[in-house]
This record gives sequence, C-alpha cells and structure tokens, in this order.
Amino acid sequence: MNRSTGKIEWTRKFPVLYDCEVLPGSGKIVVLTESNKRIQKQVFSAKGQQISQQTFSNITGGSDPQIQWSAAGVGTKESVAVMSGDRLSVYQYPWKKPVYQLSMAASEDKKDESVSLADAQFQFPYFIAKVNGLSLGQSRDYYKVINVSSKKLNLILFPTNVSSSFRAEGASLVVNTSSIGSPLGLSTYTPIVYARYDLKTGKAGTTIKRTFTQPDSNWSSSYFDGRLLLTDTERGEQTLLNQSGQVLAERTAVPADLRDKLVGYSGAKAFILAPFGKQSAELRSIFEK
Repeated sequence: MNRSTGKIEWTRKFPVLYDCEVLPGSGKIVVLTESNKRIQKQVFSAKGQQISQQTFSNITGGSDPQIQWSAAGVGTKESVAVMSGDRLSVYQYPWKKPVYQLSMAASEDKKDESVSLADAQFQFPYFIAKVNGLSLGQSRDYYKVINVSSKKLNLILFPTNVSSSFRAEGASLVVNTSSIGSPLGLSTYTPIVYARYDLKTGKAGTTIKRTFTQPDSNWSSSYFDGRLLLTDTERGEQTLLNQSGQVLAERTAVPADLRDKLVGYSGAKAFILAPFGKQSAELRSIFEK
C-alpha cells in the first residue's frame, strides 16, 4: 500500500503463509510459504517483483506448526524456527538439522482447561509465542519469550477478557490490547492498553493504561510501525499516539469505531480499515488537517 495515497499497488497470493517480514532499509519483503509440501522462502522487491526463492527440503513441522524466519544480523545467522506443540526447533545453514531443540512448556499452561498457540514471531535469539488459554468460558492471552541460546524463558501475563496483538521491534516486545465483551463487564478497570517489554528481561518499559469506571465500557487498539490507534468508548475518543505514548491527534469516537484497524500513516494523517456490513471494509484516512 502507498502510504501517501492510501492505495493498494500490488498483491500476491500464497497457498500457505507462515511468515512475512519487511527488511528495514532495503524494503525487501521475505515470505515463508510452501511449495509441493516443502517450506519455501520467497523474496520480493517493494514493487512486488520476485528477487529469489529457496526451498528448505529438510525442515519439517508437526501438526499445525508455527514456522518463523529471522534475518541474519551482526553476529547472528539467518534462522528458521519451527514450533509444534511445546517443541521448538531452530535451523541454520546448511539447513540439514536443528541447531537448537528445546521445550517451551511452562507451569502457566496448566492453569486453564485448554491452551493453544495463537501466533509467534522469531527475532534471533528470541522466539515469542502468544498463547491463548480458555477456562470456564473466559479467555486470556499470555506470552512466552525464550532465548534459544540460553534457554531462559520469560512469561508475560494478561487478565481475562482482554485480547492482545504483538510484534518484536529491536530489543522490545510491543503488545497492544483490546477488551472482549463479557456478560460480567470488564475484568479489569485499569488495563494495560499498550506496553513495550524488554525481550531480555520480560520487564515493561513504556506503558499506557486507561482507567474505566463503567462495566459496559470498552476499548480497542491497533499498532502499526510506531503508531498506536486507541479507541475508548468511556471517553468517546479515538486517539493516535506515537510509540512513547505521546498524543499526536484525537477525534470524537462512537462504539462502531472500535473495529477500526490502523494500516498506515503519513504525517498527521492515518489510514484505517473500517469494517461495515457482514464481510466488507473500506479504507479511510482520518486525522487530516
């Protein structure tokens, strides 16, 4: 998408999409997909032209695996991580067998009736697994952050009835949250809506919280490339903030705006996907001066 115009310039379809990363600086796009039941890496230019492809014949996953790619860096090699169940395997050149194999099981997994791996991201040496736990009709998210070299595992927990999204940025794990409707109302009245956690320690640095006084209040947030879109029904506001929590722009919001998703920005103008109807959405620009 062109951030200046808000228009989609090109699209690609894949039979399976395991991972997709944009390389800083070059703008190249790395996609992990599948071809003839083999894991394949495809690299595209910012204009959508395929630059290269590589098939990993010896990398396999179990049932419903999470497969993630990590770029080479200073002192680190290009890596591919495969998580199946609680087992994590990490491959590097020449891609014949895992260079690391470890368990990501934790005592926290036993506190819910059922747990499932919802999403993952890999930024060597840190593998991040988002886990969803269900118990007594209540849902909660928590995160496992493991250093594959040292095998040190940190847990980051959230309360029930709060959904979350995440991404690794440099040495930080960025997590933003939204409320989940419940007959009992909000499960927490001063929730964390955004936080940056140190990948090494699991401790929170920059944190944004909001205080809610009404059980029927709700909030939603969407994070994209250093910007946070926060919709708060109790205040009746939709706010655009930077990664440090500084307010960049505000506008009046209604409950329908809770579904807005930030997909780009340019200056003070933000681009959102605004759902409407059953299966439709439109691209809008907001906060224009």
